Amino acid sequence: MVITVIESVRRLAQVDPGRIAVATPVGTVDYGQLHRFAAAHADTLKSADGADGAVAVVCGAGDGGIPLILGAMIAGRPVVLLPNSATPAARAAAQRQTGFSLVASPGAGPEQARMERAEVEPDSPPPAASLVFCTSGSTGNPKLVPLREDAIARFAAWAAERFMIGAGSRVLSYAPLNFDLSLLEVWTTLAYGGTVVAATGPALRDSRHLAALVRTWEPDLVEGVPVLYERLARGLAESGDLEALSAGHVIMTGDNTPLPTRRVIRQMFPAASYYNIYGSTETNDSLIARLDYDEVVAERIPLGEPLPGVDVRLIDEGGTELRGPGSGELVVTTPFQAEGYLGTVGSGSFVQASPGWPGDIYFRTGDMVERRPDGALRFLGRRDFRIKVNGVSVDLEDVEDVISVLDGVTEAVTAPWTAPSGETRVAALIRTAPEQNLSAVQVRKFCARRVESAAVPFRISFVTDPLPRTSTGKVDRKMAARLLNDPAAGRAGRRLDG
Repeated sequence: MVITVIESVRRLAQVDPGRIAVATPVGTVDYGQLHRFAAAHADTLKSADGADGAVAVVCGAGDGGIPLILGAMIAGRPVVLLPNSATPAARAAAQRQTGFSLVASPGAGPEQARMERAEVEPDSPPPAASLVFCTSGSTGNPKLVPLREDAIARFAAWAAERFMIGAGSRVLSYAPLNFDLSLLEVWTTLAYGGTVVAATGPALRDSRHLAALVRTWEPDLVEGVPVLYERLARGLAESGDLEALSAGHVIMTGDNTPLPTRRVIRQMFPAASYYNIYGSTETNDSLIARLDYDEVVAERIPLGEPLPGVDVRLIDEGGTELRGPGSGELVVTTPFQAEGYLGTVGSGSFVQASPGWPGDIYFRTGDMVERRPDGALRFLGRRDFRIKVNGVSVDLEDVEDVISVLDGVTEAVTAPWTAPSGETRVAALIRTAPEQNLSAVQVRKFCARRVESAAVPFRISFVTDPLPRTSTGKVDRKMAARLLNDPAAGRAGRRLDG
């Protein structure tokens, strides 16, 4: 049966109001309280100046976001999930494309929530959606992904059945509410009567607080990008807590989980069922691989099998379907996907199905995948310049555009860089005039005001000579990446900061 989160919370507030809905490091909220808080937010939104159309909710690290978003749903208003780090330009672009008339920031309770009137004139009518995720916005051009209520409900129905989420289930929520991981961690859990174990406040920033929250509530399901598991392991070690955790389901997602991290996961959760899940905000989860104990620490882990109702295809550079073994771009359609982006940014990623394909609209993922002779799919890398940093999609060209406007910069190129920990980070090779003495600290501060934190360059190398070029005059990105990863970066004419 397909259930919506509004129906579930309303029903449980009546029949089992004392059941814990949300547990945080500072306390709990039962279903009765959650419904009262959400209803209060709904009343405020209905009576506020600018009460028509979509509402934007700023998704920060503090408490209060869940009842505020739920209240907007109850009020029948599309919810635009704005990252806390969204730049003013990105906010304005999102407002023009969604027409939101209010910006709401959560507080500890309904009385502490802040409402601001949106001043930018919209370019479009309100979206026909329940939630709108912002997948980017580093230079003021966010990709906005609208998800209808029925698509969210279908996803929740699959996830609840697959991972046995129901009354008594405890699910860790570490991702911010503007991440698509919240569809499973928060909205599926509440739709099926479980408890969201929310890593808010200090548990997001401090490893020991995160470890204490997980140890206290012992979630049945843990899902996360690599940084979650690394911080949790560090927090347990710093606390001297070496006892195994009892989660029944452990999901790796949002990024390529490095082998050292997978070893840590297996050590922390020795009795769990392990999964590698592939998906994107545009399509939600698409492929799932159930991993046995040994597969968790294999050199490469598979992408897995399509979820029920999901169809995947591989296409070559010319757009022709690859039917047998070989490599191509992964193209996906799912029962829980968006129908397209709002506005025109990235609109070419959604394409009409080719004759004979079962779906109507497919999403070109930009991921290169190998199909092996046995039919197994293996991830090869990105087709373009987008990478994922701790689960956040980063467009390298956007970062380059920002760096290039900094005083003293002649040109810049960015590339993914693998830190000693195995995490992917953004690296930047920057050409400056000989008389300039630009520092990495200046570059990072400049970028931090204009891009998401994941997009701020971690490793920066300065040169005074022109950047390497291909025979066609374009920047040679492969050569730049080799220079950025060169351990002899301090040779004449090069200066490495960070």
